[in-house]
Amino acid sequence: MEYWVDVIDYEGFYEVSNFGRVRSKQRNGTRGGIRVPVNGKRYLILNMSKEGKKKTRRIHQLVFESFNGRYDRKNFVIDHIDNNPHNNNLTNLRLVSHRENVAKDVKNTSGYTGVSWHKPLSKWRTQAVINGVKKHLGYYDCKLRAAYEYNKAIKNN
Repeated sequence: MEYWVDVIDYEGFYEVSNFGRVRSKQRNGTRGGIRVPVNGKRYLILNMSKEGKKKTRRIHQLVFESFNGRYDRKNFVIDHIDNNPHNNNLTNLRLVSHRENVAKDVKNTSGYTGVSWHKPLSKWRTQAVINGVKKHLGYYDCKLRAAYEYNKAIKNN
């Protein structure tokens, strides 16, 4: 069943549904109704206005925040679980750290974040981004040891 809630900071102007749709509410002679989002560079976006001020917002952020409240944008992002940036259904959105979001999209052969097979040396390679800098952590015969070294490096920084 589709549920509609007010968009935070746009109460009385716009609503979003748990299916990821947006509608404007009838006001000041406007009819209101379903709004069609625009394709941004990657995500669906919507141009909204309130009291003469215009703002462009990503639909997935509107949906998540409207149903779950504000989140710390400095440390977290809204992840599309199925990796489809046009599927803004509430059940497809979750709050994750930047590291979790990047790690889930990296294809690796080990099954461990930061660990991949290095064919030329026939060893497991470990690397991590620490304070915005990619660091090589070593080559290992055992992928569990490589994963241990990755986790140790992340925990210490």
